Amino acid sequence: MAAGRVVVVAVDGSVHSDNALKYYIDRVQIPGDKLLLVNVPEEYNFTDASPGVIHELLEKIKEKASEVEKTYTDRLKDISVDFQFRLVYGHPGEQIVKVAEEEKASLVMVGSRGHGWLRRTILGSVSNYVIHHTSIPVLLCKNMEPLESLNQEN
Repeated sequence: MAAGRVVVVAVDGSVHSDNALKYYIDRVQIPGDKLLLVNVPEEYNFTDASPGVIHELLEKIKEKASEVEKTYTDRLKDISVDFQFRLVYGHPGEQIVKVAEEEKASLVMVGSRGHGWLRRTILGSVSNYVIHHTSIPVLLCKNMEPLESLNQEN
């Protein structure tokens, strides 16, 4: 879709990413958009893990990613929006920025967990990383009603 905007929405199955998607659908979407849902599974430190444990964790990551994709595909099936689901691996903030820049996105949308400044400072945050590492406009979506109401409204 050459003429439309590309909008990246980071999704992980949490209520926070659901809020970002709902906000896109309710207030940002325009005809011709290409919606790109980006999922970056949780990272694990495999340094001291046995091959069996590594295999088990990798299988869990794949299962969770499949569940996330199915959830969003099911939620969007009755809504007329051109969307694609992309699964990428690595540091979530870095990967979201990378995909958005590769796709020449017009907008990146991320949910916020709403952690306080101390926790963000110590742990970092995906949304904070995205905001500070891309020149693409970023819309940070905070605490709204859950996405479950999405299909009921249409």
